[in-house]
Amino acid sequence: MKPGAQLWLAGLVRGELDRIADLVGLDRAAKVLAGRLERRQGELFGSPVTDPVAWILGRGLPQRPGCWSVLCDDGRRMNTGLGCDSCEAVVGDRRELRARVRAEVAAEVAGLGSTERRAEVERRLNLGFLRQMATDLIRLERSDAEAALRLEAVERRRAELAAEEAARASQPCEDCGVADAGGLCLGCTAARRLAEEVRRAVAVAVAMRADLTDHQAVRELSARIEADTLASATAAADGQSVDDPAARAFARLFTVRQIHAQRTRRALYRLERGSVADAAAEQACWATRRRTSQYANVADLTDAVAKAETKARAAAARDLLDQLLADVERALPSAVGQRQTDWASVLSDLADRPLRGEEGPASVGFGQSVGALVRAA
Repeated sequence: MKPGAQLWLAGLVRGELDRIADLVGLDRAAKVLAGRLERRQGELFGSPVTDPVAWILGRGLPQRPGCWSVLCDDGRRMNTGLGCDSCEAVVGDRRELRARVRAEVAAEVAGLGSTERRAEVERRLNLGFLRQMATDLIRLERSDAEAALRLEAVERRRAELAAEEAARASQPCEDCGVADAGGLCLGCTAARRLAEEVRRAVAVAVAMRADLTDHQAVRELSARIEADTLASATAAADGQSVDDPAARAFARLFTVRQIHAQRTRRALYRLERGSVADAAAEQACWATRRRTSQYANVADLTDAVAKAETKARAAAARDLLDQLLADVERALPSAVGQRQTDWASVLSDLADRPLRGEEGPASVGFGQSVGALVRAA
């Protein structure tokens, strides 16, 4: 065989392997194809193959399903290697049809000889098979039409999503108004993330330094720490000599994230050596020493006690820091970047509006009176 033909045939074999892998998985594809070639070679009963290429293309390589299942090959399931249930169902249906036709012929056409009765049975079976083929063809055409409709719906939905994405991308920035920003430009995105990250970094520092029962002191300290944090982030961004505003915003965001991570590590380090962590570690060590039967020797027990102590201290420090941060959040109802709603102004504006369906001086007077009450309050 010429090298070009070998490469061409190898490509066909790889293509069949890929198709089988899509059905049964990549790990079983080679085994399934090898079993198919062995079965087809066994059908030769020892006869030599005079034209290997023609035999592989015509008999060895193609799948031969005996039913409608895509996994059927020579009456076997490619995914399990067992007999095909669908083929058994087809054979059973044909046997049932043949038995029913024989019974109908015996009941309807009496007095026929065996040859005429067999011919009538075969004629009716052929008609039944033709009707079944016509029904299957109609079902296939209907299935193809439904598939075409589904494909059309998918393409239409894709076009709608593309139009929605284009419309979204063309929207201006909500914060700065720059065009074609997808609702939020890079600089404003970084600014929003920066505000959230600053709030988290400030909360960690306040939790470790302030008396959380004094809300006024907490607010004053958080304001100073926020200013210092932003100043550090701005100085770091200025040191990078970046001119693009979005790049400067992301540089500040990166610096604040580093500050937050550093403050968190320091806070956990301090809390792991506090009284709460000491109590948790002592409890963990005591519980571990009670399970001496689980360890082979003293060295294993000592190692387990040390690991339990380290784990208990870290967990206690993390829980305590979370509690402190929650206390900071309660002490700072107005977080960084958030604004409090002036409910007096909102209620006043609503009170000045006439109710739906009411007209005339009465409704206006009622609204003005309510507005006056709200403003007075």
